[in-house]
Amino acid sequence: MSKAACKFQESTSFQKQMQSFSFIFFLSLVLLEFSTGADIIASMTGLNRFLTSWKNATDPSRGEFTYTFDNLGLPQLVFRKGSEKKFRTGLRNGQQFSGAVTIINPVFKPSIVYNKDELYYMYEATDNSIVTKVTLTESGLVQRLLLNEGSGEWGVMYSIPNDLCDDYAQCGANGICKISKRPICECLKGFVPKHQKEWEVLNWTGGCMRRLPLTCQKGEGFLKLEGVKSPDLVQFWLNTSTSLKECESECLKNCSCTAYANSDIRNRGTGCLMWFGDLIDIREFDEKGEQAIYIREAASELGM
Repeated sequence: MSKAACKFQESTSFQKQMQSFSFIFFLSLVLLEFSTGADIIASMTGLNRFLTSWKNATDPSRGEFTYTFDNLGLPQLVFRKGSEKKFRTGLRNGQQFSGAVTIINPVFKPSIVYNKDELYYMYEATDNSIVTKVTLTESGLVQRLLLNEGSGEWGVMYSIPNDLCDDYAQCGANGICKISKRPICECLKGFVPKHQKEWEVLNWTGGCMRRLPLTCQKGEGFLKLEGVKSPDLVQFWLNTSTSLKECESECLKNCSCTAYANSDIRNRGTGCLMWFGDLIDIREFDEKGEQAIYIREAASELGM
C-alpha cells in the first residue's frame, strides 16, 4: 500500500475524517478530498507515490494500470497500462498542464508544488460541503467522482481518457488530433502520411514525415500552432531562463531542432523548450488555451 498511499495536508479534524473513510481508501485505492484539500500524486526524493488499479472487480491486489508523475524537466501526469503510455496530461506550463484544458472544473481548484525536494499535485475543494474522490478503475479509467449527500451516491464528474484524441500518440509521429474534425487525424503542416494507404483506412499509427527534408539553410522558419497539447518529451532541451526570441535563434542554429516553445506561459512567457526529432502526441483543443508551439518549416512551406 505504500506506493498507492497519498500525502495529506495535516489537520486534526481532517485526520479524524479520514479515519472514518480509511476502509474506502484501502478497498478502492482512491483519494478522498474535503475542504482542507489533499494531494493526489506525489513524487519526492527517494519516494514515488501513485495510484494503481485493482487487478479485477473482485481482486484488490495491484492491477496493470497506474497514474503517476513523469518529471523529465517539466512535470506531467501519465496514465499507463503496464509500461505503455495510454494518456498524459501534457507538460506543466506554469499555468496548467497543457493537455488539461478540457477537465477544468469550478468545483475544485488544482495546484502543484514543484521544487528540488518534492513534486505533488493537489486539488482543493471550493466549498466545505464538497466531497470528491479520484479512482483508477480496473478497466482503465481515471475518474473524479462527486458525492451526492442526499442520495449517498457517487456521480462521475469526468473520466480520462475522455475522447479518442486523449489516446496517447493517436495520430502517430508528427500528426495532430482534432476531435471536432472527421477524420480526427491530420499531419502537421509540411508533413504527409508516411503510409498513405494506411491513412486512407484510418490507421494513423505510422504517423507523418516531412514533405521536403530540412536543409538547415537560410529561409527556414517556424509556424505557430496555438491551443494545443505540447508534444511529449522524447528528445528535448530545456532552459528556464531563456527568452522566446533566444529560443527561436537557438533552434534555428541546430539542424535537428524541430520545434520550440516557452516552458512557462505566465507573464507573457519565459523559458525555452526545444524538441528534436519526431513530435509525439499533439492534440488541438476547441477551447483554445494559451499554449503555443512553433514548428520548424522549410522556406517553401512558409511561402518564402
